[in-house]
Amino acid sequence: MTWLLTRIWLILPALALGHYQFGIKDSWRVTAENFWRLFVGSILTFVPLMLLQMALDYSLGGFDDPASRGAFIFQTLFYELFGIVISITGITFLSLAYRHFVGMDPLPSES
Repeated sequence: MTWLLTRIWLILPALALGHYQFGIKDSWRVTAENFWRLFVGSILTFVPLMLLQMALDYSLGGFDDPASRGAFIFQTLFYELFGIVISITGITFLSLAYRHFVGMDPLPSES
């Protein structure tokens, strides 16, 4: 299932840019023979950040349940903020992959 999702992920940046004509068949075509590049790139993007999050969480108080309400709020806030960083990094990877495989339309020149 991972190979399928990895190849059709490029639809997301296309939709974000308003390229609605870019569909599943187009994503499948441009990622032909590039599965491993996309898979390894996504692993190298996400895994170090997740390991950093786990290391910071363990150093801040271990993996036990927080002892107080304040510690619970701090831990939850930490997870949410770090989740935002991981998500933004993933979105950036997808955008760069889309730009690499599909290319970008040149910006219209202002006259």
